[in-house]
Amino acid sequence: MRFSFTRLLLCLVIGAGIGTLLAQFHVQMDSIYMFIGLFAVIFLAFYGYTYYRLYNTKDLKWVDKYIRDNLNNPYYAYLHHYVEGDLSRAEESIRKLKPGLKNDLIRDLGLIAIYMETKRYEEARRLSEQLSVPDARHYSLGLIALVHKDWDEYAFHREQLKDKRFRQIFETEEAFHRGDLKKAKETADRLLAQSGGITRYLLVKGIERSENDPDRTFYF
Repeated sequence: MRFSFTRLLLCLVIGAGIGTLLAQFHVQMDSIYMFIGLFAVIFLAFYGYTYYRLYNTKDLKWVDKYIRDNLNNPYYAYLHHYVEGDLSRAEESIRKLKPGLKNDLIRDLGLIAIYMETKRYEEARRLSEQLSVPDARHYSLGLIALVHKDWDEYAFHREQLKDKRFRQIFETEEAFHRGDLKKAKETADRLLAQSGGITRYLLVKGIERSENDPDRTFYF
């Protein structure tokens, strides 16, 4: 998430304005601490508002614009290229993430999504089995089991899931793979109604991409 020079200047302007207002009412504070405190409040307000919208807004145009405005970040570059179907550039972008516990998981999940999209299921399986987060591991392996109609393995991974969102996606994908398109749409619509921000953006884009694929493998 970028904090641009323009936002920095705006923080300073707003902070100075609040400081002037406090002075009008004779509020006494040490000037240095007051400035630092006010700057911190405004700084957090900008970040908090952006973070909230990024994960809760229903305005997908805003999410898309935010992603496009942050293509210098490998994660957002990956999201952009992935939803646009440019998987080679998506893979190139996600591999640029700096090493770290969180980034390693994001990179691996990003690569698994690409492998699944390109039907490189054995590569997806090998990487999925190495995931350190149980829900992520069971989610990825469960989707691979669905592709191969291995219902016993799929059921095992489904029962291990703790994350409600993953379980809802599984409910939709299971209905789709069993040919119950009416149930798949109903469960997908419920999930979309509960989702916001990047999650909703990826789900909607996934549906759009899948609907245009003659060899459709997943609902999302």
